[in-house]
Amino acid sequence: MARDRLALESGALDDVDQRLGRIGTRLTNTVEMGNDMADAAGHGQLADTIRHFANSWRIHRQDMIDAVTAVRDGLQHIRDQLDDVDVQLATQLENPEPGTGHPGGPTPQVM
Repeated sequence: MARDRLALESGALDDVDQRLGRIGTRLTNTVEMGNDMADAAGHGQLADTIRHFANSWRIHRQDMIDAVTAVRDGLQHIRDQLDDVDVQLATQLENPEPGTGHPGGPTPQVM
């Protein structure tokens, strides 16, 4: 690929978005999952240890959820901007400026 070109597959962006969504959901549900695991442990001390672990990293987990959300929001902004550029380019190709001979600007001059 030439250095003056940018190529992104929208499917790849969709895939990243879906993965980030799953990560956020799993992080959000870890306390509930930990409590479910503790209930299934069948041993009081082990259950207490699982519950303690699941609840003790609440602040760090929230930091991670916030970071995943920020990345996902940034990705959405990139997707929106790419969609806007795509629409603008398509419009220029479909509706060239009158008298220019090509879309979007004046005819280049040969010297």
